[in-house]
Amino acid sequence: MNCNDLKIKFNCDENCFSDKIFSVHEKGIKFCIVLESDKDEKFFCMKIDNCLIKNNEKKCDFCFLREKNSEFYFVELKGTDISRAYEQIESTINYFKIKIPENFAKEKRFGYIVSKAVPLSSQKLKTLKNNFAKSLGKTLEIVKTPYELKF
Repeated sequence: MNCNDLKIKFNCDENCFSDKIFSVHEKGIKFCIVLESDKDEKFFCMKIDNCLIKNNEKKCDFCFLREKNSEFYFVELKGTDISRAYEQIESTINYFKIKIPENFAKEKRFGYIVSKAVPLSSQKLKTLKNNFAKSLGKTLEIVKTPYELKF
């Protein structure tokens, strides 16, 4: 799966996709992909909210496609409402399941909730992570801003 495949499947504006953006931010919350080992690795950033998905459904802010292995990294930049952020990622993944069912394996989906404040430990966070792993994707990370995902 590559960026052009997604553009066709989603039939959306060219502005929703970029192969130049590795860092996204909103209201002081930041998520960044850092290429440490394989500088030739290719990622595509998709702006989801009000671009790729324009309806009033819940949706996350961004998704990154790692081209070499078709992994999807769903990112929600959220102040403090972790439960709502989870719902937004869940809704976006379900939307993708409908649009690209043939190239959207569960083990290639990852969720990232980047927040201003993350409770150090709570049963609710564990439950969200377990629910994600059961039905939505491989892993869900709930992290404090700024966050760097390193490859």
